[in-house]
Amino acid sequence: MKNRHEKTKNTVTAILVLCLIALLAGPALAQVPPVFTKMSQDGTPIPDVDKPNPADPNDSSCWLASAADILGAAGYGSGGGPAQQRAQNIYNQLCMDWGITSGGAPDQAISYWLAMYGKNPNSSEYDPTNSYTDVTAFYGSLGANDYAFLKNELYRCQYVGVQFDNPAHAVTFVGWDDNQNQSIWHDSDRNVGANGDDPYVNAFTASPLDWDLIPVMPPNAPVYLDHANGYTTFCPGLNKDSLIVGNYDVAWFPGPNHCPMAREAGAMVGIFDPVPGWQATWVDPQNQTVSYEPFRIDNQFDPMKQKHVQLLVDFYDRNANYINEDIRLKYLDEAGFEVVVTPTKTEISPDSGQVLFTWELPIQPEWEEILFPSINYKCLEGNVASWDAATICVPEPTALALLLTGLILLGLRRRR
Repeated sequence: MKNRHEKTKNTVTAILVLCLIALLAGPALAQVPPVFTKMSQDGTPIPDVDKPNPADPNDSSCWLASAADILGAAGYGSGGGPAQQRAQNIYNQLCMDWGITSGGAPDQAISYWLAMYGKNPNSSEYDPTNSYTDVTAFYGSLGANDYAFLKNELYRCQYVGVQFDNPAHAVTFVGWDDNQNQSIWHDSDRNVGANGDDPYVNAFTASPLDWDLIPVMPPNAPVYLDHANGYTTFCPGLNKDSLIVGNYDVAWFPGPNHCPMAREAGAMVGIFDPVPGWQATWVDPQNQTVSYEPFRIDNQFDPMKQKHVQLLVDFYDRNANYINEDIRLKYLDEAGFEVVVTPTKTEISPDSGQVLFTWELPIQPEWEEILFPSINYKCLEGNVASWDAATICVPEPTALALLLTGLILLGLRRRR
């Protein structure tokens, strides 16, 4: 009997050890197969949006096409139908908004589209439940280690775009065939092979260790994609509360050239009744010895209501843990004193690239200021990719309880 218990105990211990190893290893150690092709969330192939043919010689919309591929694959876009059709609609929107001659990177176009359409309650494209919100990017020369990293990202649940610099170009990474040393792409400049899949030979030079791509067959538009110099991953992330977003929402995201091209978008930008044309503003810190950048949101003071504020920040670093990022909130209390508070709650996305800060204030103050720790948040520089703030005022719990009690008593009186 003892021997039997020992065997059971050993089996349970072994299982627990294996589970612990799996938890510690996490998704970063996923074993990728030698041949793999990524699919969209709806089970169809990743979209392959192509530029019009014949293309305008000044058409530089490859970054918009890659962004549309990624967004459509992640489940965004209107019009029904498969991911390809929805991605085509997104590409058309992006070309209409940005034009086809401007340059940029897929992460910028994805952040823009989410702020203007996918996460904007005033848009018919609004999708508050889609978990794909984490836009992570890296700018710099890519080598063999980066290629292995992106393969792992693609194999898990992310979608990937890569930029090259000879010529300047952006494509969508959709799979690989290690047996042939080929990676598979959706390239808006050419359409060869089944389902628009474009195979390239991977060439890793010895010095410097650059990741180059060489076409394996004569393409329709001859290009040599040399020196991969950046990537974008679109990962499952966090969503702000849809009720808060529906009340007031403002996004700060980069244009093609980053700062000073940072832009505002959102459900209530420029609208604050009864002050037409009101919008949140950057203000100069009163204490110049303190290194922070205040972003002020004006309100109508109401001590009988509480103010909830949410701030969703995207960071470029792919595995950096920014849960302790020193972002605070300042407001005026009932006595007119300035109060600075840390977040009530902080959440971090699965890939550690996105952080959601929440503040719950005891009153609806005259104003509140989000105190960013550096100018990077204003100019979207350094590790800061984009951010999005949303606010709402709610009844103070005691007042709400009294209101509910009054309604109950009123109901009982009517019954009598």
